[in-house]
Amino acid sequence: SLTASAGWRGLTPASRDDCYTWECDPEVGTITPDGLFTATDKTASGQLRVTAGERTAVLPVNVAGHILTLMDFEGEESVFTSTDTVTAEIETDLASVRTGRQSLRLDYTLDAMGTALVETDLAVPAGETHLGLWVKGDGSGNNLFAVFADEDGEETLSPVCILDFDGWRHVLVPIPAGTKLTGLQFIYGGGQYAAGTVWL
Repeated sequence: SLTASAGWRGLTPASRDDCYTWECDPEVGTITPDGLFTATDKTASGQLRVTAGERTAVLPVNVAGHILTLMDFEGEESVFTSTDTVTAEIETDLASVRTGRQSLRLDYTLDAMGTALVETDLAVPAGETHLGLWVKGDGSGNNLFAVFADEDGEETLSPVCILDFDGWRHVLVPIPAGTKLTGLQFIYGGGQYAAGTVWL
């Protein structure tokens, strides 16, 4: 349930709940006149708006829909395999763990083509449309892509994020229909960094 209040030059004028009008984009859910928001059960993005008089406040809304864990990094081994350009290791330093006790550390060095690849073979259950990832960036400005492949081996690169941030960020990656996740690829972003470390 959401609430709203008025503000004027650092003061909080008295107002009633019926002074405010709530609305949201139908893609993300519904909201009642008194501010009770109910999210959709599907992944979606949109806006929620509250209006009083001529003033409107806008809130971005991202709905993850149902959550199905495809992988975690709590065991002794991960589903990712190191290559010549990326070393994948389980991280136990809690300073680099978002939830739980462990995360996955990816140390990458771009090759002469400006790319680095870590491999996996992760089936995606039928009907899933987005892959959610927590990524701890390295501020390098390089690009991170997810690699998907269909049953014929045809690959598709889906953008995950630009690694222009430090700290953790949640991202949603569209999953091409009828594919599985076969890797994560780093691609040079035009800056001064040809190597780095990120965590998942």
